Amino acid sequence: MQLSIPLILAYIINIGLLFFILRWILYKPVKKFLDEREARYHNRAEEIERRDHDTQEEKSKYEALMGHVQEESEGLLRDTRQRSNRRAEEILAEAEAQAAEFIKQARKEIADEQKQARQEMREQIVDLAVDMASRILEREVTAEDHKRIVDKFLKSERVG
Repeated sequence: MQLSIPLILAYIINIGLLFFILRWILYKPVKKFLDEREARYHNRAEEIERRDHDTQEEKSKYEALMGHVQEESEGLLRDTRQRSNRRAEEILAEAEAQAAEFIKQARKEIADEQKQARQEMREQIVDLAVDMASRILEREVTAEDHKRIVDKFLKSERVG
């Protein structure tokens, strides 16, 4: 097959016509389809970026809130510990005051019992002295006996 100029020219014209027809029929719809597709991807990318930005904002709000909650919980724990320590100190102070009062009262009771025992001993001594005096008086008492009894009684009274 031999190529001739009119045949080559016919091929070129056919290719040119085919190019213009296909461009006119296919190029605009394909370009429109590709532009729409690019716009959808662009919109999706913007939506993803916006959501990511919103997510980052929510995350920072959450972290700030968690930090605030953490500070509040630490403050509450610190306040609770301080109140517990103060209450424990108050309870200890009350217990010490009660113990001191019990000790004071016990010492007072002991002193009262000692005083009462001394009083009872004095009464018994007086009773014994009277009893001895009456026995001695039953027999004859000399001035020396009388002086000895009184000295003895006074000595025993000073000891008690």
